[in-house]
Amino acid sequence: MEKVKTPLNAPRLLGLLLACGALTLPACQSPPHPPTDTGATPSTVDSNDSAGEHTTEVDLSSATSNADGSAIVFDPVEAGKNLPDPCVELSSEVLGRAGYLEDKERTPFGMDDDLLGKGIVCDLSLIENYDGYRSAGIYSDNIRKEFIREQGLLIRTAPESIVPNSYYYAFSPNYDNACYIGAATQRGRIGLGISGRVDWPIDSACEESRKYFDRLYLVTDGFAWLEQ
Repeated sequence: MEKVKTPLNAPRLLGLLLACGALTLPACQSPPHPPTDTGATPSTVDSNDSAGEHTTEVDLSSATSNADGSAIVFDPVEAGKNLPDPCVELSSEVLGRAGYLEDKERTPFGMDDDLLGKGIVCDLSLIENYDGYRSAGIYSDNIRKEFIREQGLLIRTAPESIVPNSYYYAFSPNYDNACYIGAATQRGRIGLGISGRVDWPIDSACEESRKYFDRLYLVTDGFAWLEQ
């Protein structure tokens, strides 16, 4: 199935967001929390957002929470030095189990310069035949949730996801029928999205993204590949 990118596709918008975010990242920095306790089963509720209780029990370690269940707050400078690289670090076999075809298209942003904004896009094709879908991919960057909120790009938290402390976000204030879901790790933010059909309401697009984010979490044993 051929991938068809949106007119304002996520890689381009990520590049613009990183360029803007690089100007403000230092002001957003705070010391990161202690390393994740891989035996913990954390809550998904963020103290800064109103969200329901997370009821799904998944006995997995987590790369997206501290030992007390709180969300990781990463250092953008340090995260930019070791961002997750989904196209390189995830095998074709793992991506297949997560619902993606073997083809990959990797696009890095800012990885070879001295600016603070960094990101990596791994564009993929879905195994499932979605009628009218436009693009899918896994993303990593060193953009903090606080910056996403300040830019009006935070859609809401995602307590229904099995990934602790995950939230829905956009790359454009207009959303463009696309919804992305992500969470902070010690190596930066990891996210995933599907640019959906033009008739998808935003909630439907978010739900489709959540399904793939949860599946990726399961097949990688709780994002164990991010705990480096």
